Amino acid sequence: MYAKNESFQRLNESLKKIGTAYKSIIQETGHRELLKRKVFYIGVAAGSDFSKVHSMAFNNSGFNAGLIAGIKFAGRTSFETGILWNRKNYNSAGNEFKMDKIGSTMPAGMVINSLEGKSSLIEIPLKIKYDFFNRANTTWFAAAGISAYIMTTESNRYHVTMNGNTEMMTGVYRNYNYGLPAVASISAGYQKNLSKFINVRIEPFLKIPLTGMGVGNLPITSAGLQVGITRILK
Repeated sequence: MYAKNESFQRLNESLKKIGTAYKSIIQETGHRELLKRKVFYIGVAAGSDFSKVHSMAFNNSGFNAGLIAGIKFAGRTSFETGILWNRKNYNSAGNEFKMDKIGSTMPAGMVINSLEGKSSLIEIPLKIKYDFFNRANTTWFAAAGISAYIMTTESNRYHVTMNGNTEMMTGVYRNYNYGLPAVASISAGYQKNLSKFINVRIEPFLKIPLTGMGVGNLPITSAGLQVGITRILK
């Protein structure tokens, strides 16, 4: 009797192993089928954003959040875009701030020593993503591209010298755009397939200024960590 129970137990364990292996094969096959064809995907993303101007330290974290969309071509390459809302906090030395845009509104003889800034922006990213490691449920990737910004609000607190005295001034600027500020972006990340169509990703990034930003034309560098969830469209 004992031998019979032991045989059934072994048979049950063998069937479980076969079932697990079969499930793994199905997942791998489904993943490979997706890799063989062009697919579209959409998603949401949000994360931290630490910004600075040149040698200044990264300031208090801002954040970014919005929608992303992409097309994955047969193989490992994807093209991705989206629309993100950004909040950036940064410090700057006074000599980095260009007075060309608002000099006529400032008191004569005023010298900016330093400033603290906060900006709200709409970001439109364009990037190429390459998957350099693929398994059934895991992908490691790298990406590079550019982003254009539309400044919606900028708030600066200026530490200035005027008439021999040190003072503090503030300025708030809304929809005050001169062209589209742009940055180059590089990133790398990890993606996990939660199902055949739903993925979650973690992506550290660095954004390097190509043009100045805001009323002072400041060269703002940003770094952070973005988390996203995407869904493959049938």
